[in-house]
Amino acid sequence: MPTIKTLSRSWKAREAFTLLEIMAVVLILTILAVKAAPRMAALLDKSKAAECLANRTILERAEERYRLDHGDQPSASLDALYQARYIDRAPKCSSGGQYIWISTAAPVNMGCTVHDWPYPVTTGPAALYASDFNDMTGLTALMGGWNTAEGKLSNTTTGSEARIAFGSASWTDYSITATAILSKGAGYGIYYRADGKANISGYSFQYDQLFNSFLVRKVVNGVESNPFQTVAIPAGFPIYSTPHQITINVAGAVQKIYVDNTLVLSFSDSTFAAGGAGFRTWRDAQASFDSVQVTQP
Repeated sequence: MPTIKTLSRSWKAREAFTLLEIMAVVLILTILAVKAAPRMAALLDKSKAAECLANRTILERAEERYRLDHGDQPSASLDALYQARYIDRAPKCSSGGQYIWISTAAPVNMGCTVHDWPYPVTTGPAALYASDFNDMTGLTALMGGWNTAEGKLSNTTTGSEARIAFGSASWTDYSITATAILSKGAGYGIYYRADGKANISGYSFQYDQLFNSFLVRKVVNGVESNPFQTVAIPAGFPIYSTPHQITINVAGAVQKIYVDNTLVLSFSDSTFAAGGAGFRTWRDAQASFDSVQVTQP
């Protein structure tokens, strides 16, 4: 029978773990950490998405209160809401997204370029044309190369001009909304009230990095005039690798152009009364378009 002294020595011998036992514990903890990491990342993303949605709800309610107090006129920007004290701060998406108005008609609807991108394309009785660019349906390449991939329409020609058209020459008054990203180079354009011919005629709105401006040209038989409407791109505006929403409204001679729901150009001109729409790039530009909608008033 073991003595008390012998038992004491045996117990002391088990006070330390062996190297094999330590390695086994470390391996188990590593496996648990690896399994837990995706779940933690998913929970963090879910938390950020919930925070972003809450911020957008705050901004939507602030915009509704602003319109009630200003005869249903929209605010000029989020800064305008802040300056008018309809919000105490300018909420931001913690995932790095930008807030852009998807719908400015009641009820107002704000989207996020991270959590709501690409913006949903809605088709309805008033829709003249809509595409999320899963394919080339309804598009006519006029110059250069174009393709669709992963829900984006992109120019494959750089170093020269590329043009693509859609729509009908019978369109008169309409609103065109496109979401686009300039990856590099000079800029991109949106044709409207254009005839859709290879040597195109119509208006061309340009998101123009070379001029550092938003501008409008008249194009006749493929030849551009000098810009007849122009406004400087604001300081700090993210030109590259950031999606922006362009909306062009034409009603009779009255034309209004919005960038990210901010009115940038408003003017009257009756040179072109009807026509379809399209996109263009030039020089070294690389651009992609995520969606487009053309609706009647």
